Order: sequence, then structure tokens, then C-alpha cells
Amino acid sequence: WALAKYNILSQQPRQLALATAKRSKTAEIGEKTITYHHLKKELFWGYKKINSALCAEPEKAFLDLAYLSLNGYAKFDPEEMNINLLNKNKLKKYLKKFDNKKLERLIKPII
Repeated sequence: WALAKYNILSQQPRQLALATAKRSKTAEIGEKTITYHHLKKELFWGYKKINSALCAEPEKAFLDLAYLSLNGYAKFDPEEMNINLLNKNKLKKYLKKFDNKKLERLIKPII
């Protein structure tokens, strides 16, 4: 959802992926599929409050999607994204905070 909001995605998704500290689940609302993906509590940072909901910053949303893709929970295709809109310094800082070697190997060639 955040990647679409910040125009990082080149297309509007039909399926929304949201992070949660609770169990993963999927819900159908109208023609949209909403999937809540569990993230461990240590990864709940890089969000800001918009209205009454937390929304990931663009760089955090990008890394969350990449992280979920490592185990097949999400599709991550940077060629379908406007990654030039991401703050590279913040992306590097956040990548280091994830402390995940597999994620680093996936992201470093992109940035």
C-alpha cells in the first residue's frame, strides 16, 4: 500500500500487502485482496502515522517487500518500481538496521 501511495510502484496493485505484528491473514474487500504479513516486532520501525493508520516510509516499505519476498511471501521486482524516488542514504541506513545478509545481497546491487 505504501509503495503505491508514494508512487514507487509503476502500477496500482490489485492486492494490498500490509505488515502486522499479529498473525498473517488474507481478507477480501470488494474487488481488493488485502494480505496482512506478520513481521517480527524488531522490524516495526520506519512508520509514520497518517490519519489513524501507520504507514511505512517509502524506503521501509521497499525493504519490507524485499524481505517478505525472500521466503516467497511477496513478489519483488525492482524493475517495476520507480526506485529513483527512494532516498538512497535512508535506504542504506534502513538496510543495515534489518541486519539480514540475504536481504543485503538482494538489495545492494540495486542501490
